[in-house]
Amino acid sequence: MISNQGGAGLTKVSVIIPTYNRAQLVQKAIDSVLGQSFKDFEIIVIDDGSTDNSRDIVTGYYPMVRYFYQQQQGIAAAFNIGIKHAHGEYTTFLYPDDVLLNGSLQLATDILKKYPDVGFAYGQGLYVDNIGRVVHVKRSTLSQYSGIVDGKELIREMLFVFRLEINGLMVHRRCLDETGGFDENLMYGYELPLLVRLAKKHNAAYIAEPLSRRPLYPGGTLRSISISPKQAEQTFLTLLREVFEDQELRYYLGSLMGKAFCANYRRIASYSYRKDMRMTRLYLRKAFVAQPTYFLRMGGLSNSYLYAKSFLPISLVATLRTLKNSFFHQ
Repeated sequence: MISNQGGAGLTKVSVIIPTYNRAQLVQKAIDSVLGQSFKDFEIIVIDDGSTDNSRDIVTGYYPMVRYFYQQQQGIAAAFNIGIKHAHGEYTTFLYPDDVLLNGSLQLATDILKKYPDVGFAYGQGLYVDNIGRVVHVKRSTLSQYSGIVDGKELIREMLFVFRLEINGLMVHRRCLDETGGFDENLMYGYELPLLVRLAKKHNAAYIAEPLSRRPLYPGGTLRSISISPKQAEQTFLTLLREVFEDQELRYYLGSLMGKAFCANYRRIASYSYRKDMRMTRLYLRKAFVAQPTYFLRMGGLSNSYLYAKSFLPISLVATLRTLKNSFFHQ
C-alpha cells in the first residue's frame, strides 16, 4: 500500500518523472508537461542517483518542479517515491527521455470525468526514429475507438501483447492506494503486476489517440535491448503468477492458461536469443510443451528455425546477421 505523505486534493494531476543521468533529455520531458493546455498539475522529478548535472538542470531551470533525490534504487522505486509525494487526484507517469503530446492531460482528465467509475485511462504511444519519423504506433487491440475497456479483457491482452502505454497512463489516486505501486523486484516490466491488480478491480478508459512520443534508440532498437535474459524471465514469470495464482482471474482466464504460458515462454526465448542460447532452447521447448497446437500456429516454422539457430555460436549468428543486413541495404 502506498500512502500520500503530503496530503491530497491540492492539484488535479501529479506527473511523475523518474530520471537517471538524463540531464538533457529530462528537460524535454518537463517542457512537454509545462506546454500542456491543461494547467492544473504538479511535476515531480525523482532523481535515481544521477551523477551528471540533473539536479542543477531541474532545480536551476524549473523551480516549479518538485525535485527529490534518492540513492540509486531503480526506476520502479523512483516511481513509487513519486507516488508517495504526489498531491493530485490523478497520477500520471512519464519517462525522462519521452514526451507528452500537447493535449494529452486534457484528454485523459476529460475521459476520466466522463466515465467516473473507471480506475484509469491510457492512450496510444508514438515511436519515432532519430529524425522524428513515426515508425510505430502502440495501440490497443481491444478497441479502435475511445471508450471503456473491460479490465479483465485488458489483462487477457497483456498476457499476449503489451499495448498499454505507460507514458500518459493516468490513474485515480484512490486506485493506487488500493493496489500498491510498481514492483521493485523487477528491472523490466515493473509496471505489469500493478496493471494487473488495477485491471482486476477496475475497468479502464481507452483514448484512441496518441498521448506520448518515445524515441527509438540508436540502431533502431527500443530500450528493452539492454534487458538480460534473466530479467526477462523474471518479468514474464511474475506476470503469469500474478494472473493465474489469483483465484478470481484464474476462473475468468483459466481456459487461456496453456496459450498464455506458451506465449510468455516464447517471449523469454526471444529475449534470450543471441545472449543465452541454452535458455532460448529451454523456453522454446517449454512453450511447445505448454500448448503444442498454439505453438505451431503461432509460428511453427519460425520457432523451429529459431531453435535450430540457437545451436550456432553467438559470434556466428552475429556475423550472419550483419551480412544479411548488408545485403538488404545495398
